[in-house]
Amino acid sequence: MLLLKQFAGGDREPCELDWDALPYLAPEARLSQLARWCLDAAADARTFGLKIPGARLPLGAGPQHLGACLEALALCETGER
Repeated sequence: MLLLKQFAGGDREPCELDWDALPYLAPEARLSQLARWCLDAAADARTFGLKIPGARLPLGAGPQHLGACLEALALCETGER
């Protein structure tokens, strides 16, 4: 059984979501995982940044930042088809 303890409140460290952190996944799966992490970080009110081929979005938070990250993922050209 896996137990996880979460603390309410307090400062959360920003997270950098990086394409290169997922070398074992195919391009479409990487995009999907990064989108999931963006949605999770936004739902948790965390500050996050995104690094993908051709784009790097700085740390940010809020609905506009989430939208910019999801748009960058949707438009991402991985060079692999």
